[in-house]
Amino acid sequence: MTDVVALPSPGNPDEISESDLIRKLKKFLKWLPFGVGTQLVALYLAMQDPLTPWALKVIIAGALAYFILPFDIIPDWLGPLGMSDDAAAIYAAYKACGDAIKDEHKLKAGQWLGLNVLPGASS
Repeated sequence: MTDVVALPSPGNPDEISESDLIRKLKKFLKWLPFGVGTQLVALYLAMQDPLTPWALKVIIAGALAYFILPFDIIPDWLGPLGMSDDAAAIYAAYKACGDAIKDEHKLKAGQWLGLNVLPGASS
């Protein structure tokens, strides 16, 4: 990351640090059940990997977009139930990408989230 854009902070709308956003994102992703947060970050890392086939990058991009976009089959405002379709999309993409999700991606995802992830561990 070369240029960092400062976002407004909750206390002062003119000053939000990127670290506030990242900290909240990490907290939210760790809260997701069944390792979906780790899978999501690992998918993102695999999509950035130049060795990942283009077709799999399209699958990953679709799953990440479904997770981010507010238009879902089950609305997100329904809490855990509303997140179930998002989790299913991430899980399906994770399984579809198989070997493209390398141990390196899993390890980096776990480290970024502050989790203990062992290489070779199936998530």
